[in-house]
Amino acid sequence: MVGFMQIILLTLLVGAALYFFSRHADTVMRRIHPSQRSLWLLVATVLLLLGLTGKLSWVFPLMAAMAAAVARLMPVLMKLLAVYQHWLQHRRQHHTHHQHQDRAGASGKTGMTREEALEVLGLNADAQEDDIIQAHRRLMQKVHPDRGGSHYLASRINLARQVLLG
Repeated sequence: MVGFMQIILLTLLVGAALYFFSRHADTVMRRIHPSQRSLWLLVATVLLLLGLTGKLSWVFPLMAAMAAAVARLMPVLMKLLAVYQHWLQHRRQHHTHHQHQDRAGASGKTGMTREEALEVLGLNADAQEDDIIQAHRRLMQKVHPDRGGSHYLASRINLARQVLLG
């Protein structure tokens, strides 16, 4: 037998669902593919009838409503997951970059000779300070990590500039 609290809760749930549907019916129905609309309406009607007649516990329509809400929020959740993964990747690269810098700084060496630095920047041995700055700027615009480039290449170009300019 259905208890008094279950009837009140079910009535509130049905009322909230009807209010939501009446306010957002056009938005909800546009998001559901036309071939699936009748199926969703049939499932919702069956669950509602089973809940109202007491053949289905009030928990199951609540779970169905929660599943629908999660399905509706899935694109937002997927975007948040992508942002979180990008943040983790950036954090790992940043951490690795700083470990590399710490090791180079601890040894007191940059790990790059003047000849290697000139080769990285594509310059001749008689390159002046302006040439070094222009070559650095030109290469960084191509390989900067913010533009989809490599952190490794950007760090090598920065290191080459640092070696050549002192």
